[in-house]
Amino acid sequence: QHGTPVAGRQGWRKLLGQTLAHELLKAAKALHIEQAIAFNVTAGYLRGDALHHGHVEHMDLKHPQCVELIDSPDQIARFLEQNQPLLTQVRVLLRESGNGEL
Repeated sequence: QHGTPVAGRQGWRKLLGQTLAHELLKAAKALHIEQAIAFNVTAGYLRGDALHHGHVEHMDLKHPQCVELIDSPDQIARFLEQNQPLLTQVRVLLRESGNGEL
């Protein structure tokens, strides 16, 4: 969700900090994850919540966000382990592709 709090923030950073998606992208870059993308979700809902629509000027705090990380299974596991505090309210889906590239 767009308004998901980021663990460990204090003061003004807690109030005005970046989104969780942005924090996850920064963490992925720091760990040299091969590819990281935050998708712009135009509309959607999570776990039976109401349908939310995104808008450039205002984003509902419960608006869905989607971050995709692509790398080796070991590197993704390392990312998940090192960033566990950021992932407490996140649904993680893992998919391993076949041995051929598309």
